[in-house]
Amino acid sequence: MSIEFVSLYEIRVPFRDPLVTRDGTHAERRSILVRVSDGTHAGWGEAAAFPSGRFGTADEAWEALRSLDPNTLPAVPIASAAVQAARADMEARRAGVPLHRFLGGRRRAVAARHTVGLVDDLRSVIRRLEGIVSGGVRRIKVKVTPGADIEPVLGLRAAFPHLDIAVDANGSYDDPFDIAFDALDHLGVSVIDQPFPSDALDAHAALRRRGLTMQVCLDESIASVASAVTAMAAHAADIVSVKVGRMGFEASRAILASGRATGTGFKVGGTFDTAIGRRHLLAFATLAGVTDAEVAPPSGYLAADIAEYPALDDGTITPDDAPGIGVEPDMDRVGELLVRKRD
Repeated sequence: MSIEFVSLYEIRVPFRDPLVTRDGTHAERRSILVRVSDGTHAGWGEAAAFPSGRFGTADEAWEALRSLDPNTLPAVPIASAAVQAARADMEARRAGVPLHRFLGGRRRAVAARHTVGLVDDLRSVIRRLEGIVSGGVRRIKVKVTPGADIEPVLGLRAAFPHLDIAVDANGSYDDPFDIAFDALDHLGVSVIDQPFPSDALDAHAALRRRGLTMQVCLDESIASVASAVTAMAAHAADIVSVKVGRMGFEASRAILASGRATGTGFKVGGTFDTAIGRRHLLAFATLAGVTDAEVAPPSGYLAADIAEYPALDDGTITPDDAPGIGVEPDMDRVGELLVRKRD
């Protein structure tokens, strides 16, 4: 396969409500849409920059992509992942098959999880979630940190007694015997993402050995196929988060293959993507071994979007059966959010 053209579109997309993380409060997100073409068929990917920039800032991704030889991969992780995604979309369209089938998945209903930032105003978050839950979401993930963990989860559990609640600590705890874990487990938290720093595999394994119902998921610890294999060998995770938007399809599929013999579950992690990036995640979530997926509609967190996204049906989303990711960006909408472009 030879790529002849690469087009780039950087957009700024406002959040529906400010996103609160350990890195600060964010009113918008920056993404770079990547279009690749072989002259006949084209595919789309998205480099969605994390607020921390730890896997590449939007500016770093833009520079890496702007100077890209069309048939190589850039060094910036989110840029490389976007190119891989765009290539896969193009190849699936050329083959006339949906992306999930091209990747080896099957068309099925995927249980969709919606992500919430740190809870700075519980009443406000509950009001927002009421609309999201009434729209069909049955699973959420909320960010927590020591001192801002039990109270928000207690409030959410009281407001939504039947909701599947996971939490994401982003490595903010240091003691596997912290009583906070007992309280979260008692409140019915299903999964805790990355409770300890990325290199603290022993602490994650110790938390698992405590026998809590709450499962331990590793996210930031998973930076490569090798790190995933090491984490699984150390019995540090019940679930491994596969962030396709930073790892790319090739490494993500290799991680799934490596874990099949261990009984480890896999989660497809989101990055507050637009519908373009999220459709890639949805396709990947149909692969065997994926048990959790942050693929709830972008309309739950973005105030604007650039493409259509499949509707929720009782907490699940089924990918379209059209070739590739099934849609093209609406270029009028892209134009309204555009920062810069390179055709």
